[in-house]
Amino acid sequence: MEMTRETLRERTFRAVMDAINLLDRHGIVLPEPVPVLLRKPEGFLDIPSDPSNGDFATNFPLKAAKHNGRSPRELAELFVEVLGQVSAFKDGLFSRVEIAGPGFVNFHLSSQALARHADEIQEAGNAFGYSDLHQGEEVMLEFFQPNIAKPLHVGHLRSAMVGHACFLLLRSQGYSTISDTHYGDWGVQFGILLNAYLRLSEEEREAIFSDAEPIDRLNELYVAENKRIEEEPELRDEGKALFAKLEAGDEELRTHWQRFVDVSLQAYPPVLDWLGVPEFTVQLGESFYESRMPADLERAAKAPGAVKEGDALYFDLEDVGLGRCYLRKTDGSTTYHARDISTALYREENPEWDLKRNLYFVGAEQSHHFRQLFEVLRRMEVAIADVSEHVVLGLMKLPEGKFSTRKGNIIRATELFKETERRVLEVINEKNPDLEGKEETAQRVAVSVLKWWDLSHDHTTSFVFEWDKALSFEGNTGPYMQYTIARLGSILNKAASEERGTVLAEYPFEEGAAELVLLRKLVGFEDVVRAAAERQEPHHVCAYLFELAQAANAYYTEVPVLKEEDGSVRSARLSVVAAVHQVLSNGLTLLGIPVVEEM
Repeated sequence: MEMTRETLRERTFRAVMDAINLLDRHGIVLPEPVPVLLRKPEGFLDIPSDPSNGDFATNFPLKAAKHNGRSPRELAELFVEVLGQVSAFKDGLFSRVEIAGPGFVNFHLSSQALARHADEIQEAGNAFGYSDLHQGEEVMLEFFQPNIAKPLHVGHLRSAMVGHACFLLLRSQGYSTISDTHYGDWGVQFGILLNAYLRLSEEEREAIFSDAEPIDRLNELYVAENKRIEEEPELRDEGKALFAKLEAGDEELRTHWQRFVDVSLQAYPPVLDWLGVPEFTVQLGESFYESRMPADLERAAKAPGAVKEGDALYFDLEDVGLGRCYLRKTDGSTTYHARDISTALYREENPEWDLKRNLYFVGAEQSHHFRQLFEVLRRMEVAIADVSEHVVLGLMKLPEGKFSTRKGNIIRATELFKETERRVLEVINEKNPDLEGKEETAQRVAVSVLKWWDLSHDHTTSFVFEWDKALSFEGNTGPYMQYTIARLGSILNKAASEERGTVLAEYPFEEGAAELVLLRKLVGFEDVVRAAAERQEPHHVCAYLFELAQAANAYYTEVPVLKEEDGSVRSARLSVVAAVHQVLSNGLTLLGIPVVEEM
C-alpha cells in the first residue's frame, strides 16, 4: 500500500486548480502565478471556522475579479460553472459548491467522500497520518541538553518532550531524523565546581561518589560555591582560571572532570526511558568538539567582522544590532559560541549527513545567542546557517516558580514523575479500583499527563503545570484523551469482529446524520500532522485531537452503538467508531504519548 495518499484538502485544491485552468478559455487573467504544488494548498484553500460554511473555501474569484474587469459575483458564478466540468466534481467529491458573499466559494464534501475517507483510515490502520513526502531528506534535531554534574529537573523536560514529538512528526512525513542530545560538559562552570572540589579532603571527595545520589552531592557543592562567590568574588576568577587549565589539558583536572561526566551520564537513561524517548542518534557532549576548535577558530578569524585582541576573538555584529559575539575570551578559554560553531561545522562536514534542516530546541532566553550564532556562521560562509533554526521554548513551571541549579531551587525530574504516578494511582483507585495492572496503567497515564499538558501548549509560551487541571478527566488533558480512547476501544472490544466490516462508502447515510459530524472531523488529521511537522508545532495536533475526542464523546452519549437493534446501522456505527479510535490512537503515538486501552 502506498503510504502517501492525497488528502481531501489536496483533492479539493486540485479541483480548484483544474477549474482555474479551464478559465483560460473564458479569457480570465490570473492575479498571480498559479500555485502548482498540490502539497501546498495552505493560504489558497481555507478551512471555515463555521462548519455550515462548508469544509473548504476559496476567495479566488474575489482576488481575480479586479484583474478581469468583472464583479466578484460574476466571476464566482463562472468559477462554479467550470467546476462542474472537473473530474472531482463528477466523481462525487462534493455534495454542493455554493457562492457565499462577494467572491467566496464554499465546498461541501459529500457523505460518500467522507465515508470513503473513513474506509481509508481503517485500511491504513496504524500507518494513517504517515507519508513519504520527504523521503530521504535528513533533519537534525538537537534537544534535551542536560548539564553534567547537575540533576535533571523539570526545566529539562520541555526540550525532551517537544523535541521528541517533533522528531516523531517529522519522521512520520518521510524525513530521515537524527537526534542529538549535545549535553553540556564544558565551560567555566566546571572550573567553579573543580575549585570547590579541590578544597575537599580525599575522604570527602570519595564520599560524594559513594553516595546514592552523587549528582546531587556535586550540585550541592556547586550551589554552595556560587553562594560563597557572592561573598568572595575572587573565587569566580579562580574558577575561570581552572577551566582555562582544564581546557589546556591539565591531567589531574581532566581526571576529576571525567569522573563528573561518567557518573552524570548514568542518570539520563532512566529519565528518558520514563518519557519514552529512545536512545539518541548522536550522543556527543560539548567537549567532543574541543580538538577541532583551534582550526575552526582560525577559520572564523578570517571571516568579515572578526576581531582579534590579544588572546580574545570576537565578531563585531553591531551593524546588525547583535553586539559582540565572543568565541574566545581574554584568558584564552572558549565560549559556548565557539563550541556551537564547531558543532555546526561538524554537522555540515560529516560525510554521512546531508542536512536539509538543523533544529535547536532551546529556551527563549537563548534567542540572542542563536541569532548571533547564525549570523557568525553566515559570515563564515557556512551553508548550514541557512537551514538552521532555533525552535523557541517557553518555560514549564510548577506553582513553586522557576528553577535554577545555581541557586538550588530545583524540582528533580524523577520526583515529578513519582508524584505524578502517585496522584494518578489515587484517581484510578477512586474510579476503577478493580482495574488489573493498576501500577503500569498509572505510569502510562502519568506520562500522558505531563506530555499532553506540555504539548497542548504553544511551545513558544511559558505556562504553569497545575496538578488539579492536568489530572482531570474533563477538559483538554491527557487523562481525558486516554479515557476517550479507552471508552471507544471498549465498544469495539465488546462487538463481534464481523460487525465492524461495513464499507462505509456503500452505506446510505442520511443528510444530517450524527455519523457525518464525526466523519467530517476526521478530514483534517493528515493536513494537521503535516503542517505540525513542517512548523514544529505539536500543539496543533493536540488541538485537533481534543476537538475530535469531544465530538466522539458527544456522539457516544447521544447515539446508541452496541444497543442499536438494526444490524446494518450498528455495523456502520462501529466502523465510524473504529475510524475515530484509530485516528486518536495514531495521534497520541505521533506525539510520543503511550495509548492506554483500559482505565
